[in-house]
Amino acid sequence: AATFNAAISACETDGKWEQALQLFEMITSSDVEPDAIAFSASIGACSKGGNWETALQLFTHQLLQADLITFSAALSACEKGSKWEVGLQLFSVMAQRQMRLDNIAFNAGISTCGKCSEWAKSLQLFSAMLQGTLEFSVTTFNAAISSGEKSSRWEMSLQFFSRMAQVRLEKDTITFSAAISACEKRGEWERALQLYGNMAQHKVKANTLTFNAAISACEKGGRW
Repeated sequence: AATFNAAISACETDGKWEQALQLFEMITSSDVEPDAIAFSASIGACSKGGNWETALQLFTHQLLQADLITFSAALSACEKGSKWEVGLQLFSVMAQRQMRLDNIAFNAGISTCGKCSEWAKSLQLFSAMLQGTLEFSVTTFNAAISSGEKSSRWEMSLQFFSRMAQVRLEKDTITFSAAISACEKRGEWERALQLYGNMAQHKVKANTLTFNAAISACEKGGRW
C-alpha cells in the first residue's frame, strides 16, 4: 500500500490524474483496501488535472472515513469546478464532525465562493478564520481580494488589500492584479492607476493580467 500511495502522491504533484486513477484502480482490484492517503492523493491529482468531477466522485466513496486532508482535497476540487454550494456543504459536514479546519480548507472555500461571485459567503468564511487561531497567508488575502473583484465589489477588495499591511503580509503580483482589476471593473481608473504605480514601490513585477487591467482602466477613464 505504501508503494502505491507514494506513486499516486507523485502523480498528484505532477497533476497526472490519469496515471493516479490507474494506480488507484490497481489497489481496488487487489486485496489491498485503499486508505485515506490513497484517496486524498487521487482526489488531489484529479483536482490539479482539472478533472474535478472524478475528484468529487472519489470523495463520496471516502466520505465516512474522510479526514482533514481528504476534505481539503475535495474543497480544492470544488474550487476548480466553481461548485461553491458543494464546497459549503463540505464545510457544514466538517463542522458537524468538529474537525479543526486549516488554511488550505479555508483558502479553497473563499476562492470557490469568489469565483462564483458569492462574495458574502467569502466574507463569512474569512470571518470564521478571524474567530479561530489560524494565521492568514498571502493566498488567503488574494482569494478574498479576487472574490471582491469577481463580484464587482472594489471597496471590499481594497479593504482586504489595505489590511495586508496591518498583518504584515507582503503583496505579490496576484494581489495587485486582482485589486487593479476590481477598480477597473467599477470604473475607478484613478485608484487602479495608483495601485499600478505602487507596484514598483513594493518591488512587485507586473504580468499580462496586470497590464491588461491597467490599460482597460485608462481606456475607461479616457486616459489612453
